[in-house]
Parts: sequence; structure tokens; C-alpha cells
Amino acid sequence: MVSTFEWDEHNGVAPGTPTHGITNGNFGNVDQPNIDISVEANKIPRGENSYSKYISGHFSGTYSQIGPNGKLWKSAGSLPSGVTLKAAMTNTYVAPTKTATGDGDIPTAEGSALAVNFGSSEENATAAQTTANPAWTPFYRCQLQTTGAAPTGAIGAQTITLKYDES
Repeated sequence: MVSTFEWDEHNGVAPGTPTHGITNGNFGNVDQPNIDISVEANKIPRGENSYSKYISGHFSGTYSQIGPNGKLWKSAGSLPSGVTLKAAMTNTYVAPTKTATGDGDIPTAEGSALAVNFGSSEENATAAQTTANPAWTPFYRCQLQTTGAAPTGAIGAQTITLKYDES
């Protein structure tokens, strides 16, 4: 048995409009999925924050259980000076803004990864494992924050890893 997995991104006013199977998690100066960072209006001005993102893991297919041992961290990619990636797991969706989320830096090692729960929706993903099908993680809220010292242009690829048990 194997599940089918995709990343979903939610945008707009609460409860948010989900886009299933996003093709990129680019950050930008706009609240939308699959951001094209070559568009000038989408670029984050130095010293400002990106719009926060609300991304969730979505499971379907054939499985008995998703979880336990859910973890999320940044496993690859270097951020330039003046740029930080903030992250938290939350069951509450709030319309994305450029206001600082107040979250901590995303962990960069599995040993300090964010704990990830699972459930029948992002709001109900509060248990270490679930038999719900389909199933979701809570929202992975993230935001790119910059200072005036941040370089111009793209920051390079960052790899976010979600690890979990499945049976």
C-alpha cells in the first residue's frame, strides 16, 4: 500500500482557497500559489517580508495509517546574509500578509525539526497519526524575511523535507 502525496497552498481570506499539487513554493510580494519570481511585481523588496504562506501536506490513495513521527525541516539550501526563513506548524489559517509572523527560524536539521501531526483536515490535524483518507498535515506557515542588507535577485533553491511513517 502506498499513499499519494501533494503539497497544497491556501491563499486569500479565511478559510482560504486551496490550490492542490502546487508546482513551486516561491515566496513573493503577492499572495498566490506557484509564484513566477521573474515578474517584477512579485519580487520582495529588500528590507520587507514576503507574504506568509500556508502550505499543507495532502495524502490520498491506499494506506492504513499516516504517521507517527511527522517532522518538517529545511534539509538543503543556503540563505544569503540578510534573509531568514521563518516557519511554524499551525491548525489555524489566517489570510496571508507581509506582517512578520513572529515564528522562529525553520529548523535545518532533522533532530530539531518541527513536529507534524495528521488528521482529516488541516484544522483537525492534531494527532501523531491518522487513519483518515484523505488526510492532511496542519498548515506549514512560512515567510521569507529580509533586511536592507539582503542581496537582490533570487535566493536559490531551498529544500523543505516532510518525513513521516506510513502503513
